[in-house]
Amino acid sequence: MYSRCNSLSEAKKIFDKTPNRNVVSYNALISAYSRAPNHSNLAFRLVPQMGFKCLSPNGATFTSLLQAALLVEDRLIGSSLHALLVKFGFLCDVCVQIALLGMYSNCGDSESANAIFACIDGRDVVAWNSTIFGNLRNGKIKEGLAFFFDMIKFGVSPTPFTYSTVLSACGKVGNYDWGIAIHARIVVSNIVVDLPLQNALLDMYFNCEHGDDIRAMELFVKLKGIPFLKPDEYTFASVISATSALLASDYGKPLHGQVTKSGMESSVFVGTTLVSMYFKNSDSESAEAAFSMILKKDVVLWTEMIMGYSRMADGAIKSGCKVEMSVCGSLINMYAKNGNLQAATSIFSLLSYPDLKSWNAILGAYSLHGMAEDAMKLFDDILKHELKPDQVTFLSLLSACNHSGLVKRGKFFWAYMKENGCTAGPKHYSCMVSLLCRAELLDDAEKMIKDSPYSEERLELWRTLLSSGLTFRNLEKGVHAGGSNSNG
Repeated sequence: MYSRCNSLSEAKKIFDKTPNRNVVSYNALISAYSRAPNHSNLAFRLVPQMGFKCLSPNGATFTSLLQAALLVEDRLIGSSLHALLVKFGFLCDVCVQIALLGMYSNCGDSESANAIFACIDGRDVVAWNSTIFGNLRNGKIKEGLAFFFDMIKFGVSPTPFTYSTVLSACGKVGNYDWGIAIHARIVVSNIVVDLPLQNALLDMYFNCEHGDDIRAMELFVKLKGIPFLKPDEYTFASVISATSALLASDYGKPLHGQVTKSGMESSVFVGTTLVSMYFKNSDSESAEAAFSMILKKDVVLWTEMIMGYSRMADGAIKSGCKVEMSVCGSLINMYAKNGNLQAATSIFSLLSYPDLKSWNAILGAYSLHGMAEDAMKLFDDILKHELKPDQVTFLSLLSACNHSGLVKRGKFFWAYMKENGCTAGPKHYSCMVSLLCRAELLDDAEKMIKDSPYSEERLELWRTLLSSGLTFRNLEKGVHAGGSNSNG
């Protein structure tokens, strides 16, 4: 009961208090752990305990353990379990076979999963769905769709989940004809179309190469007419994306009205598609209005907004909206790490009054790209704006000096940092030692290592000095550093 209520600690306490534990007791706790992503590994630790109690695992034990291996995506553990269940004679257990199939699929081994599927006698819809989904998940689109058509040939009726899965696959490969055929089968089979299936249909019509935007809109209208189905965020996002290339006055704005009526105007997921749609229609004013309604703006939304203005202004980002500081910093870091310094600086330029975190982000970007002189100028700008540099600021500056070999500048920033009460961390010492060693100032580097209060980090610093001693053929310094290195 406790494990079903997500109280694993209570379940473990009850298990520990159980005097005469049997296979059922162990299976209950293993099953609980196997369903919790953050505790799955604990399930495997219970197996040796069962051995100490002279208890043999049964089919239910292996089913749960395979589920745990699936969650942690550990094929080695999964294949070891496969060997064990053969040894204990549970390979013909259908529940174990399906769990084994799911484990191999989730670990990306479609070949082994398909081999397990071939061994299952009397395959039910669960087995078929597992192998179809597994193949599609691993990019084996043709194989997955082939299994779907085999499923129909063998007289097994697909479920809404089956149809949703294969329709999404048709959309991915752009196979409009297969998508139409599957849609026709859904209609003639009189299956109850749930919301995920309706969304999959919308996706298929939008993604296929024919770009059947009108059909996607017709499906949405039909969905609105079904009383027990209400469009969710995914539905609106799909249909807005599907019709974004069409005139906003005909489709986009009426859909925006439906979004507002449904109370989803503040959804970042839907809002991002609305912003994209309006920019495709060159309507930046409506894009900004949709943007302003979203309270919790994420990086994806900001990127869509910035790129929208960028496209409209032929590469020059012109935005009148106030960029949130934290998001701006995230975007700058993201673009800098991906090598796009121009985008990072363009985003920074959107800020009217950048805070220290934003300055640090762009400073880090220049440092990362080896632009030490530009980083120095930014430091001057930080001081002009009467902001107090912190550890992050100085780490970026020292890193820039290290990469460019600017010893005097590095020493200046080190002294400035100390004088202004900013404590140097392990990374600051690492930058300075590296800078001094590269400049062949090995005595200064040694003194700095000895002055470092971070004893656990000294080993790495001594290694830097040892390497430099060898590089510059300073035998005495190299031997001394080597001795200190070995002594920790």
